[in-house]
Amino acid sequence: VTWKTPNTTINAATWVRGTAGHSEESALQSGSIYGFKGAITASKALAVLGLEMLMNPASLATVQAEFADRMEGMPEYEGKAMIPAQAYPEAPGVLVTAPGNVKLVTAETAFDEADGDQIIVTDEEDVNLGSIHIAGATSPELIFPLEEAVSVGQRLKITYVSADGDAWFYGYVHAK
Repeated sequence: VTWKTPNTTINAATWVRGTAGHSEESALQSGSIYGFKGAITASKALAVLGLEMLMNPASLATVQAEFADRMEGMPEYEGKAMIPAQAYPEAPGVLVTAPGNVKLVTAETAFDEADGDQIIVTDEEDVNLGSIHIAGATSPELIFPLEEAVSVGQRLKITYVSADGDAWFYGYVHAK
């Protein structure tokens, strides 16, 4: 989104200084009265900014012109994550064994497997190696074979598609 349109970020105090992000402490503090007040303050600031952009065409034009200047000469966005592949951790809850079996440990995946969902396994060039359409997802493990053989150490891409069609890249795994 930030490659295609102007954007902004706002910081508001919701935690005690020195609190680690994505920690139990940050979660507890965010749910406190101080966290709530900080979130309300940030929401109000963003709402006022949104109103300014909607009601003042000159302000919007200034923001759009600055964005166009900053983006001049930038490469075209390719519609994929610009994070290098080696920076992704192994996808939790997915085990692929050579020559080609996949096991999903449903309690360890980041998604809730439900009827109609699909898990797709591809190689790094996006060649489809196999998939499963989930039906009766009550088992703690779902096992399915790949249509194509894989080798030990081969890096594979896992994509999750929900029953309503929302698809997202889940992560990489190395075949064992």
